[in-house]
Amino acid sequence: MQRRPKPGETEKEILLRQREFLASKGPPGAQLVAFRSSDGDGRIANARDVVDLNAFEQKTGPPRKRSKFKEEHSKLTDEAAAETLDTHDYHITRLLADVVKERDIGNVSSREPVGAQRGFPSVVAISGKSQGSRSRTEKSLFALHFEQHGAAEFGVARSIPTPSADTSSGQTPPDDMMKDAESGCHSMAGGQPIPGEDMARIHEENVQRLAGMLPEEISSEQAKLEQTLGPDLVAFLRGRRQKKEAAQPTIADQIVGDKSVRHETENGGQTVVKIDAPSDPDSRSEVPTEAKELQSQANKHTWLHMDKTEMEKLEWMTDTTDGTVGDKDSTVRFGIEGSLIPRDSNLPVSLGLHHHGDDPQAAGYSLDELFTMVRSSVTQQRVIALQTLAKIVTKAWCGEFVDFVKGNLLQNLVDAGLPVMLRLSLDEPVEAVSLATIQCLGSLLVEVHVEDLMDIVACTWCGLSVPSLQVMVSTDDTGNEDSKRQTDFEVIQQDLISGLLQMDLLPRLRYLLEVFHLPPSVVISVLQILTRIGRHSTEAACKIVDCSRLLDTIVSQFLPCSWKSPDVWPVKDVYGMPCSHAVKLICVLCAAGRNLAAKLMSMGSVVNALMRYISQQPSQMGLPDTEALLLSMHSYRTLQSCITYGIASHCVSDLYPILMQRMLELNPLLSQLLPMPGSESHRVSASLVYLYCPILGLMESCVHVGAVSPDQLQSQKNDTEEQLATPSISWHQVMCLLDPIKLAVKSLGQRLIHQDFEKLQDGTVVLLCGCLFNVLAAYYSHFASITLSVNVVDCLSELEDLVQTVLLLVIQGPLLTESVKLMISTCTSSCSSAYYRLLSQISVGILPSLLASPVVPPAFELLHAQQWLGFHSFVAAVCRLSFHIVQVHRGCSLKVSQTICSVQSVIEYLKLQLHSHPAAMMAPNKRLVLHIRYLLVKLFLQACETKGDGSLSHLVSLYHTTALDLLAKLQSGDEYLVYHLISDVIFRMEFFEIGDDIASLVADLADLSVGSMPPQPITISRDRRLSEAKPLLTDSIENLPGIRQLSLASLVKSVGQNRIDQSRGLIFGCPFEVMSQILPSNQEVIMTEDWMFHPIVSVHNKAMKAVGDVALSEDVVAVCHTLRLLLLLERLRPKAVHRVSATTRFTRLMCVFLASSNLFLDDVVHVYMTALLRCYTRPEILHQIDFNESIPGVLSFYDLYSAVLSQYSAVSYGDPLFGCFLLLPLQQRFSCHLRRAVWGEHASVLRSLAIPLSQIPVPVDNFLCPPETDVELLNLYSTMLFTGGIRKQWSPMMYFAAVHHLNTYLFIGDIQNVDHHHALMNGLCLVQDEDIYRDIVFFAGVDVSLPSGFRLHGSIPDDKAVRIKKFLSDKNNDQLMKIVKLRTPGL
Repeated sequence: MQRRPKPGETEKEILLRQREFLASKGPPGAQLVAFRSSDGDGRIANARDVVDLNAFEQKTGPPRKRSKFKEEHSKLTDEAAAETLDTHDYHITRLLADVVKERDIGNVSSREPVGAQRGFPSVVAISGKSQGSRSRTEKSLFALHFEQHGAAEFGVARSIPTPSADTSSGQTPPDDMMKDAESGCHSMAGGQPIPGEDMARIHEENVQRLAGMLPEEISSEQAKLEQTLGPDLVAFLRGRRQKKEAAQPTIADQIVGDKSVRHETENGGQTVVKIDAPSDPDSRSEVPTEAKELQSQANKHTWLHMDKTEMEKLEWMTDTTDGTVGDKDSTVRFGIEGSLIPRDSNLPVSLGLHHHGDDPQAAGYSLDELFTMVRSSVTQQRVIALQTLAKIVTKAWCGEFVDFVKGNLLQNLVDAGLPVMLRLSLDEPVEAVSLATIQCLGSLLVEVHVEDLMDIVACTWCGLSVPSLQVMVSTDDTGNEDSKRQTDFEVIQQDLISGLLQMDLLPRLRYLLEVFHLPPSVVISVLQILTRIGRHSTEAACKIVDCSRLLDTIVSQFLPCSWKSPDVWPVKDVYGMPCSHAVKLICVLCAAGRNLAAKLMSMGSVVNALMRYISQQPSQMGLPDTEALLLSMHSYRTLQSCITYGIASHCVSDLYPILMQRMLELNPLLSQLLPMPGSESHRVSASLVYLYCPILGLMESCVHVGAVSPDQLQSQKNDTEEQLATPSISWHQVMCLLDPIKLAVKSLGQRLIHQDFEKLQDGTVVLLCGCLFNVLAAYYSHFASITLSVNVVDCLSELEDLVQTVLLLVIQGPLLTESVKLMISTCTSSCSSAYYRLLSQISVGILPSLLASPVVPPAFELLHAQQWLGFHSFVAAVCRLSFHIVQVHRGCSLKVSQTICSVQSVIEYLKLQLHSHPAAMMAPNKRLVLHIRYLLVKLFLQACETKGDGSLSHLVSLYHTTALDLLAKLQSGDEYLVYHLISDVIFRMEFFEIGDDIASLVADLADLSVGSMPPQPITISRDRRLSEAKPLLTDSIENLPGIRQLSLASLVKSVGQNRIDQSRGLIFGCPFEVMSQILPSNQEVIMTEDWMFHPIVSVHNKAMKAVGDVALSEDVVAVCHTLRLLLLLERLRPKAVHRVSATTRFTRLMCVFLASSNLFLDDVVHVYMTALLRCYTRPEILHQIDFNESIPGVLSFYDLYSAVLSQYSAVSYGDPLFGCFLLLPLQQRFSCHLRRAVWGEHASVLRSLAIPLSQIPVPVDNFLCPPETDVELLNLYSTMLFTGGIRKQWSPMMYFAAVHHLNTYLFIGDIQNVDHHHALMNGLCLVQDEDIYRDIVFFAGVDVSLPSGFRLHGSIPDDKAVRIKKFLSDKNNDQLMKIVKLRTPGL
């Protein structure tokens, strides 16, 4: 047997093996079926193809094989052409001709069919057996349908005229055919039909014949038939007979058993099957007429695929009930457009909002149902669900559901896993699902109205610096290791953007942009999502830049330098077209950090695209007006962001002619916007005004860069290791660009005062004016560094002219007053209760917003936003320009600073801001508002430094309180402003002058002074004393320099000097000090509201970690200065500390006792603690203290209080001040757990609380009312009293309280627990101390004038006697009765 060829054998070896096999003539391994050729020559058509080895070796080339296909078609050449056409013609006409020949109906008469009653055939139930069980002799489905519904159903007349045709041809007329079909005629063996009359006659003959036959004859005949027909045929006929006779239950019987079925015709004849549930169980036996008809039809045939009854599915054939009013807290339902659908809305079923859900009668989809549809296997359902969710989220961001939906809808969606579901759907291979997912994800992440608002905010002072949107997650020491082990879902629960980045969102978006040709709306959504991610943090922006081919794809496809303008807008394809959203993305990435901006500017395609969009007018770009405008605006803003770092300054030199041309167009533009009286007015597009705002912002950045001197650059290079390039912007170029701006500003004064304020209320013009003022303010802020390059005398003269012709006209005119009034109205609306409700209901914890809330105050429109942002920007620019002008020219202080600070609307605005909550203002506007208040405080300081007439003395308290309030509200990024306020404003002595109106407020401190010895029962040596007694406020004011130094040191320690320098660079435009324009989170403030307590908390925390228990000298000084500051603020500036709760303030002071064992014994500390205790025990503050509230930095007040009790037992020496701090939490209105701690675990303190009742700063009634009801605490009272654990002389107040509560419980209050009452009464009767027995039994009432605090009865009152007798009768103890009667006279 030959073996098969193996791999690796050469072709020659295989051919030799073939020759050996043929020579052996063995059986082949496979057999071939040979088909004989049709030509009759006997040659095998599919003969074996054998390779001749000898011939192969002789020939130089391979053997040529003959094509079998060619052999088959070679025969066609011998055939005739006509036969060839007839044989091989496969055209459709040929096929139709064959059909006609096969069935010629030319001789059969016909007529047009009768029109049907409906345009479409009705849905019918096909009866009969299933197709799988149908025999070949059975009628077709069409025939069955025809028999069941008749000819009229198909538009055919029942009576057709008999044609004049020869009946001998064997053809049956159509009338007879129809009659036979209706009567069910039979056929004989020959195929001829038997008429119905003959059938009846034959049947009668058979019946008569059978009646005359005997049973034996009938049996014999049956036997003959069985032998003739065969057993199989006989069995078939018998089974057929049995089937006809058997009463089979049909599907109609089962339906009627539970539901009633009826057919109705609605909406143009469409048949609808309705199944109505019976009203009661008895009605099921009553079958309606329609159901009987359906049952009769079902009895004839079996319904297709309906052999099994599924009642749950049949219920969906019923009509939905009428919409009823749902419950108040019912599940919300939404329509396809994302709108809310009330449950009582009676919407028709034809809208497609009813479905097979848990609530079929209610229209719309719940959120759970939409989530289920997203996971559907049907693509269309998933797409519709995603689109609906996108619309719902968009409307939820706008606050449309706040008044109708209970709870936070957006937060519920995020908690339900919407982000994870969208990320998984984004990986679907179906393009439609991916596109819908992108739009839904964009609606969740992107707030379109906020982005529009940020375009306006960027035109303001420091507008490019925006807060980070990163969620601040607190981590432990092992936080870095834990974060590596966190899953995607865990990360996304903390920070949505970080979680999506970890789930590889960026590579997926790049793939979709690069591979799929996305439609314009989806491309915009992708770019908006990337912009939102870029705003998250610098790290997120770095991931976008580092993502492979992502930026390359965006720059190449959506930032081209040349493009073909389409004829029709909007276009269906944005690939190859410039997109403003792509430029905005580049701008956001540049603002994320210096290194990112340098990396992007190193890409030549980005720089070329920006210069291309800047160098051409928007109207000449061949794009829609809005798109061209946004393209130019974002390009200018991107260049401004880079210039802020000192990067890409060469682009300004290259664009110098273009920029000069734009500056020269300013004055004509202002003349059109603000026409003088009598001149012709021109209508100017607002878009043109918005274009000049980023141009002026670029000019401001150029001023900052051009003002950098070589010495400053060299010092910066020495301080940093980074290689800094010398800017290519010269000061000469800056001065040339400023000349048109100065000319335009000089014309503003007369133009603004002659304008009606109503024409300026849209905010567009004032926004442009604010940008002009900001450029000049930046110029004058660098006046000290550029004095060598300008003529100082001419500059001062120019300043005076500017103040006289422009600034004073604006300040003294109605424009500033009306602008501030508009700001007041904005502040009032944002502080309303409706807005606070928006803050609580529209926010997502893991997705921070650029606003304090994702929505602005109610009735928000973009027009309103540009209105109040424009006026805020204008007021800030006026204050900023005024401040820098006064800094240069002090002679203008009286004219400018005092005038602004004394404007009545400005004063009202500052008072209103003192009462506004920090969360009430939107974040971008909030920072601008804080800057305005800072500038007003600085202007007031300038006015105070100038020797004036003292007209501003009554405003000292207001502006000083404003400065103090700013410390607790300024956000991260404004560290330099805080540093400047502390060093120059807060601790100025002239702001703390004690006037006659304040002297009456501090009269209760007259007996306290720094050198006085506080009354103490134990003499203790002091380490430090002061030589002379001074009033406390005077001593505090004299130590203000030390307090300022302490506060500055605390600030630098908490934030770091580096952050202060970077903040200075951002605010004052120092280009080489700016590292990033993304500020920390907008929820993070520099100094908390209790900033004045920070030194005490710092000393306490250090003492908790230290080994020693003695306070250091620097700690004593820090605590003393802090207490001085607290006393000044509590007495002179109470509004500055009113945001800190009274509980927090009292708790912070208790930390002084825990700081060390001897700190509270210091003279200065002791006297100031006494003064502050008097402040906090005033009635208006005392009732605000609640130890159940959350205290910042304190997890549990009970634990803190327990630590203080332990410290008192260890080091107090019975100090009365320390004891008063312990007594205050023991008032009856506070938690009983605090009193249990004193009477139980720390009962030793009761031996040293020897504070007379007259020296307790809290009313005694606070310890007595309401009566004690806690059983455990009453047991502790009785135990300590009956066992001698407490005495009057040890703790008068605690002894008094225990006696009062036991007396009330035993003799006055209702007896709730008899056993417990008898137990305490029994202990009282057996107590050995007669004084305690007399105090409790003969207790008469409170009398603070007595040393004990209460008076006693001379004899036992009747009510108490009754209680004691009742107790003795219940006990029935003669010995106890004798003891009690002996000790109780008159019983």
